Amino acid sequence: MWTCPQINLLLKKIKPKKAKIVVLIDWNYDALSAFVAALKDDVKVSLPEWITTTIEAMTVLSFTNDIIALATRYGGTAFGRLVLVMNSLHEYRDVTWMLREVEACTDLQPCMKKMAEGVFLASLYIISGTSVAQVSPFMNLALDDDKRNMFK
Repeated sequence: MWTCPQINLLLKKIKPKKAKIVVLIDWNYDALSAFVAALKDDVKVSLPEWITTTIEAMTVLSFTNDIIALATRYGGTAFGRLVLVMNSLHEYRDVTWMLREVEACTDLQPCMKKMAEGVFLASLYIISGTSVAQVSPFMNLALDDDKRNMFK
């Protein structure tokens, strides 16, 4: 979980006054490790086109890098795998739309369903000044009933 001193340091580095929207990503590395292991165990899984590795070579690092690359495909800037900066509502919509694409991916959902209820791969927070308020990206875009959210 991010703390205020960490956020203050981050804000100095990325100068959010130039950006309209800053989202922090708090990856759940235990859940990610279990998710990647489930992908590797399920030999029937076909990977979506945006994943750049084979199942055998996939790691938590490669998987999260692929998610960030997809999220910023049409806008926004990533600072490592922890911060997404968007300069407009249009970019925010594009980034959150792509995150929903990850969640809705039928190839990945069987592995997500193997995760315990209430477990997410990451929590997303939007910066307002030097504090964080929990946010769900593009909340009005609901997933189908049979799909599990990966982000909260």
